[in-house]
Amino acid sequence: MIAWTYTTTGPLGNRRYFERIDSNGNPNDAAMIQITNSGGSYDERSIVDMGFLELVRQGIYPANSPYITSSLPVVDATIEETINGNHYWHRYNHDGYGEHANGSDYDGSGVGQLWPILSGERGIYEVAAGLDADQYLTAMMAAANSSGMIPEQIWSNDAPAGYMPGTPTKSMNPLNWAMGEYITLLFSISEHRIADVVPITSQRYTGQ
Repeated sequence: MIAWTYTTTGPLGNRRYFERIDSNGNPNDAAMIQITNSGGSYDERSIVDMGFLELVRQGIYPANSPYITSSLPVVDATIEETINGNHYWHRYNHDGYGEHANGSDYDGSGVGQLWPILSGERGIYEVAAGLDADQYLTAMMAAANSSGMIPEQIWSNDAPAGYMPGTPTKSMNPLNWAMGEYITLLFSISEHRIADVVPITSQRYTGQ
């Protein structure tokens, strides 16, 4: 995984972090990647997401792995937004899956908005790191619709006229996956451990 997607020559932050994806397994060659949903073409090293947190969640790397901790500031600087004190993240930068900038419907292209489920994923990492993750539960519920259900995406700080940042977009609402993540995070906080970690994997790779 490190050899395939961890760049040491990236254009972002400290230059050392996980890319979102790499087409040829060489994270330092500055190859170009075409983003789906008409997102554009970019240097692979410039596209990031928080998928690397699954390496902690699945018990492959400890929360304090330098590969993980060096990647966190990069994603926070690139794809995080704060709305009313709550922290949210885009799936990845230049994501084209979402409504257009003027609020018109997604039609195969658009602008990716914020995903509340990613606040849950970050919270589960914080539990693994021994930190307080309550704020991520709060963020998820702050994004809920009027029925208390968590949507797929919420409007970012650049919400179009007529829409409020932090409220559900016209995406899937509710998103059962997000609701399940909320429950997993709630249980993880209560138990002070990752609720759905695979024990045999964690024991093999991290000894925990």
